Amino acid sequence: MIEMIIQRVADGQAFDISELVGNIEWSTDILDNQPGKLRFEYVEDDRIIPHYGDVLRFRFNNTGVFFGRVFTKSRTEKGVTEVTAYDSMRFLKNKHTYVLPAMTSSQIFSRLCGDFGLTHRVVDPSHFNVAAKVHDNESLFDIIDDALGQTILNNRQWYIIRDNFGVLEHVHLNRLQTSLVVGDESMASIYDFTGSINEDTFNQVRLVRENQDTQRREVYMVKDSNNIRLWGLLQYHNSVDENMNFAQIQARAKRQLEAKNRPTRDLKITALGDLQIRAGNGIVLAIERLRSEGFAAAQRALVSHCTHVWDNGTHEMDLEIKVV
Repeated sequence: MIEMIIQRVADGQAFDISELVGNIEWSTDILDNQPGKLRFEYVEDDRIIPHYGDVLRFRFNNTGVFFGRVFTKSRTEKGVTEVTAYDSMRFLKNKHTYVLPAMTSSQIFSRLCGDFGLTHRVVDPSHFNVAAKVHDNESLFDIIDDALGQTILNNRQWYIIRDNFGVLEHVHLNRLQTSLVVGDESMASIYDFTGSINEDTFNQVRLVRENQDTQRREVYMVKDSNNIRLWGLLQYHNSVDENMNFAQIQARAKRQLEAKNRPTRDLKITALGDLQIRAGNGIVLAIERLRSEGFAAAQRALVSHCTHVWDNGTHEMDLEIKVV
């Protein structure tokens, strides 16, 4: 059962518009720094007019799905208004300048959310100290994302931030694993797979450090000679901080080669809707025809983007999958 409540900020009045809405879409994403989005069509009622900033609460079968604010309205001559609301992560698009000391990603997350008055909690604290850095006129999204990226790269621990029905959370991906099986015999109705070594695959990593003492450029490199033979040379090149030592640079190069020395495998699936699943959750794939692409019979995978759709009494979800 769908429940959609809109609350006017101006006077605090709340209205149940469940019977007036349709074609509802709820989208979440963990890779592109996008807030959760709720879009729906609303049959206009003169007594209840959504205003910018009004609070929306959406529940399905008594489960809280979305809590956010109205940001966009579009109207047609047919008397239908399309409303788009975003969750609290939308406010992480605000820009600011910070001079941050060495801190963990969870400490940075807490500080920025606190400074901007955003309700938040650290579900899983991180333990790697990101180097001190100046962030000049950057979005809160980008500042936190930089810390999360450094934590993955240096500590191999993947944390994300998400909105959980009005509360921003810093959480480890391990906590978000599910036992849900999606595949030939379970839930999936349509899928589209793409494998590639064209976009984000590298078999040689070359890191460069500028040595201020010797005024020379030092090069650190690791490679997979067999994959270079098979695919041709695909090189990743980047500069590193001059304060990193040899062991740290070599370790980073090896981690980057380990992460990138493989084809990318992207999968889109349309399946029956299940509110266990949103961007950041882990699922199990069971698609026999993808065994030839290196998929296991029960393949662990990460949902990077998820859109739930409610329309005409049906509930489906469109998933974008990263194989892990």
